[in-house]
Amino acid sequence: MCQFIEIITVNLKTKNMKTEKYEIRWYYSGNRTSCGIKIGCGTIMGGASCSNSDKFKKDTGRKLSLARAMKNASLSKEERTEIWEAYRTMGNKKRW
Repeated sequence: MCQFIEIITVNLKTKNMKTEKYEIRWYYSGNRTSCGIKIGCGTIMGGASCSNSDKFKKDTGRKLSLARAMKNASLSKEERTEIWEAYRTMGNKKRW
């Protein structure tokens, strides 16, 4: 007797950023943004989602999910400052 296993793949859009110590990746799915901070051999996650009545903005989702991931990782103030500075200067767009 054969069994068929259906595998559902979801094409998630991603954005990556690296600092001296950390690799950070954002995942977008619908109105949800998730952030993963790779620390050692593990990844600490944080997430943000907007209401259906709100307009989805990637930048807002990235900020909220990054802040929540850093809180979950219990990073020091110096480490958080390094990550926020890397985020602020990420890509071609200056953010504040």
